[in-house]
Amino acid sequence: MAARDFDVERTANGQPQTTFKVGGEEFTVRRFVNADVLADFGKRSIANFGETMDAYDAFVKACVEEGDAEKWDKIRKEADPPLTVNAVEQVLWFIMDAATGRPTEASSSSRRGRAAPAAT
Repeated sequence: MAARDFDVERTANGQPQTTFKVGGEEFTVRRFVNADVLADFGKRSIANFGETMDAYDAFVKACVEEGDAEKWDKIRKEADPPLTVNAVEQVLWFIMDAATGRPTEASSSSRRGRAAPAAT
């Protein structure tokens, strides 16, 4: 049996590029986000709203391609209408899904399992 080569899978160029648009600008999520970025975000101790937004901004900037961090700062300060907390959180969870490989929505071909009760 051949050994599974995680390095080949991890660095495959076939990974799709994930982008999103907010405030009229397009951003590209890094193909490979260091696991420590996700872990550090999860461990962050937040005492107030300002620290929450700082943590959100730091996470987004750590996950987008070089050059997009400056665009993020500009959009956060100058967007008209301004980005709401909800909008920033939606971007954050979209990036989290892309970085962890979890789908952002169910596949259209997904079906309820045989053991699942029918909706009434």
